[in-house]
Amino acid sequence: MLSNFNFIDFFREVAKSTKFQISAAVSFGVALFLIWSEKNDPVKVTLTILFLFAACMLVSSLAEKFGCWILKKIKRNKDWNTLTPEEKEFVSHYILNNTKTRYVITFNGAWRDSGIINPLIHKGVLYLASEISEYRGDSWEIMEQTFPINIHDDAFKFFTKKLEEVNKDS
Repeated sequence: MLSNFNFIDFFREVAKSTKFQISAAVSFGVALFLIWSEKNDPVKVTLTILFLFAACMLVSSLAEKFGCWILKKIKRNKDWNTLTPEEKEFVSHYILNNTKTRYVITFNGAWRDSGIINPLIHKGVLYLASEISEYRGDSWEIMEQTFPINIHDDAFKFFTKKLEEVNKDS
């Protein structure tokens, strides 16, 4: 039989990963099902306890992950609903032009609108598409250094839907 030390190590590993929790619950459940017809078997009691423990860990882990996901989504929607007028104007460029990329001009490596872009990146609305800048313009004399700034797909859908709601109310 296994010593207590091995059981402790096993459940530490199980607690770290949902995959381990699923495999432990299924393994103990199958083993329990296979010996269920045995009368007064001490292994049956042990397997029942192990199965219930693994199943409870799995359920609580999934509930925690679901709760964190819901809270994150609520916080994100709150952040996205409380944008400043400047941030709304910056994001509206993506929605009105139906594009997910905007090339922002830089001056000595700093974005022209960094006071607007950086909070939007922090709020999960935008992200820097590339660490490498590009030079854009019609001719060599007027080329400007730019960085591509993208809008996340979820944010694009959110603000497109919000714009449609505003247009319906008008």
